[in-house]
Amino acid sequence: MARPPRLWVVDDDPELRSMLATYLGDQGYQVSTLADGAQLQARLDGSLGGERPDLVVLDLMLPGDDGLTLLRRLRDRGDDLPVVMLTARGDAVDRIIGLEQGADDYLAKPFLPRGSRPGSRRCCAAGPRPPALVRRGRRPSPCCSATAGSIRRPAPCCAPVRR
Repeated sequence: MARPPRLWVVDDDPELRSMLATYLGDQGYQVSTLADGAQLQARLDGSLGGERPDLVVLDLMLPGDDGLTLLRRLRDRGDDLPVVMLTARGDAVDRIIGLEQGADDYLAKPFLPRGSRPGSRRCCAAGPRPPALVRRGRRPSPCCSATAGSIRRPAPCCAPVRR
């Protein structure tokens, strides 16, 4: 039996981390949650073979180093780990900057989870990732597409975003 895809959710909002972990876990993903960039960096530096995630969902506005800084560090060291940026800032400029830095996809908060697409259980089995410069001209990996497809744009609501 193949192991479930491993995702790390990095966000400073404990309620959002918990909601995403529960939802994505129910979709068949193995989810770990991290509160900030320091925790992400420590986990990445200590990662060995099987402990490495298949995808990171990374908040843009984190305490300490923000998501773009962390993403830039990953790409500067040649790490092609798939990253989906998660942020309350939904401006097109923010999205373009994140994608130019090497993000694979971008999700704007607030959002509501929706049903997963067929094949989401095998979404992270795409194999090695091309370098970020090549990847930008391509479609997101099946892992990113399936994960982002499960978590999409918000339903109309008036609920404020907590920061």
